[in-house]
Amino acid sequence: MENDQGEQEEWTAISDADMLVAGKNDLVFTVDAVEGVLTFGNGIRGKMLPFGSNNVLVDIYRVVVGGSGNISPYDIEVCDSVGTVDVINLLPGNGGRDAETIAQIIERAPSLLTTRDRAVTTSDFELIAKEASSEVARAACNGRMDAEGKVSVIILPHRRKGEVIPNTFLSEGLRDHVSSYLQSRCLINVQPVVRLARFLMIDISITLRLRPKSNIIQVREAAQTWVSHFLDPYVGGLDGEGWPFSGRLYAQDFARMVLEIPEVRHVMSVQLFDLSGKDTRSVPGWELGSGEEELSLRDFDLFYARRIRIQMGD
Repeated sequence: MENDQGEQEEWTAISDADMLVAGKNDLVFTVDAVEGVLTFGNGIRGKMLPFGSNNVLVDIYRVVVGGSGNISPYDIEVCDSVGTVDVINLLPGNGGRDAETIAQIIERAPSLLTTRDRAVTTSDFELIAKEASSEVARAACNGRMDAEGKVSVIILPHRRKGEVIPNTFLSEGLRDHVSSYLQSRCLINVQPVVRLARFLMIDISITLRLRPKSNIIQVREAAQTWVSHFLDPYVGGLDGEGWPFSGRLYAQDFARMVLEIPEVRHVMSVQLFDLSGKDTRSVPGWELGSGEEELSLRDFDLFYARRIRIQMGD
C-alpha cells in the first residue's frame, strides 16, 4: 500500500475475530470476499488510513459474480482484455453460485452435525452427493444394493438461466465428478452408480368452477402458475422443497388449489396426459386421447409439465 507521502507500507489481511484484539498501531484490514469490500481500522481497532486520496493501491484483484455469471450462449460479444477481437461464447457459463444466505446456513447447519466422510446409509449417499459440487441441487438414493454392490444415486443439477429443466448434455461432467467423489468415500465393496434425473413430460387439463364476479383471465394465469410451481422439481411438491423423486401424481392433489387461489370455488375435473413414447412436437395431450387421474414415475424421476390447459365450468 502507498500512503500520501509516497512511502510503502505493508498491510496484513486478517479476520474479524483477529481485528477484535488488534492494537491501534497494527496495520490490518478485513476483506469481504462476497462484496469485494476492504475495511480498514478506525484507530482503536486497527490503524486508520492516512489522509488524502489515491493512498491505497491494489495490484491484482479478481471479481466473482456468483450466479449472475451463468450466462446463456452467445451472450458475450465484447471482451475488453483482447481489444477489438470478436468473441462468442458457444456454451453457457455455469458453476457460479451466490454466497449462502443466513437462512440457508441455518437450514444446512443441522446436517453438518451428523455428516460423515463415508457413504454408508441412504442419507449419507444423498448428503455426500450434494457436497460433491455446488451445482447439485438435490440428490436421492433408494438405499438398495444389488448383488454386484451397485447403489443407484440420482442427482438433479441446478438449472441455468432460461432453463425449465436442466440440459443433460451440459451436466455430463457433473455426473462424472459426483460419481468419482462418491466412489472415494464408499466401502470397498460398494460401487455408486450416479445418473442425472430423468423427466416424464406431461400435459394437464383442469376444469375449474369460480366464485361469482371472478376475473377469468387472472384466474387462468394464476392457476397455470400454481400448477407449474406445484410440479416444479426445485420448489414444488407438498412441502415446497421440490417434487419428490418417483412421487406419484393424483388428480386429487390439485384440489389444494382452492386454498391458495381464493377465486376458485371447486376443481371440477383434472386430466393427466403421459406423453412418453408419443409424438409431442405440436399436438396437445388432450388431442391424443383421454387423460388419466393418476400418473406414476415408473421409468422416470420427476415430472415436467409441458402444456397446462385451464378451463372454466358452469
